[in-house]
Amino acid sequence: MRGFPIRPLAALLCGLLVAGCSSLVPETQKKLEAVDPVRQDVSELVLILDLPSEVQPVPETTTMSVSFSVPGQPARRVDAVLALADPGDLAAALPPPAAGRAYYFMGFAPADKQALRAAQAWARSTGNASATGGLSVAPRFCGTGPVDVEKARFSVKVSLPGTAEGATLIRDEVLANALALSNQTALAPC
Repeated sequence: MRGFPIRPLAALLCGLLVAGCSSLVPETQKKLEAVDPVRQDVSELVLILDLPSEVQPVPETTTMSVSFSVPGQPARRVDAVLALADPGDLAAALPPPAAGRAYYFMGFAPADKQALRAAQAWARSTGNASATGGLSVAPRFCGTGPVDVEKARFSVKVSLPGTAEGATLIRDEVLANALALSNQTALAPC
């Protein structure tokens, strides 16, 4: 199986890198090889957000983009809105969140799952072994209490059904950097 290409990985973290210094995971490239948007059903993918207990994801505004590229053809991209998801057995496979933290699970709505499967079918139907896919995420957050966004940190993992460990997309990122991407300086109240 062909590994996850560097270019989509760079696009995945580009926004947060521009906004500030990230603690990147050295194993990210290796772990993401297990997530192949062209050859796996990423429509069933679950995002795991590890957040301070006073911070929550904002469903219906947090997005994930999945791109599909085939040499010699225009790329296709699905911009999906994420909703809170049932983690199934995944929640039991994770270690408990650290003190003062909580996990949130997000997944795709049925219409977005359909669009993802259609784009995958297109990439597969070309018969081109060089077809590739990429993931990017734009998390949106709100606060249930006072939060110092310059000190608060968050992480995001992605998991496919049947996998006990998620691949880390963002580790220990400063919350202010994510807010800056949406032109915010403080958390909106939940």
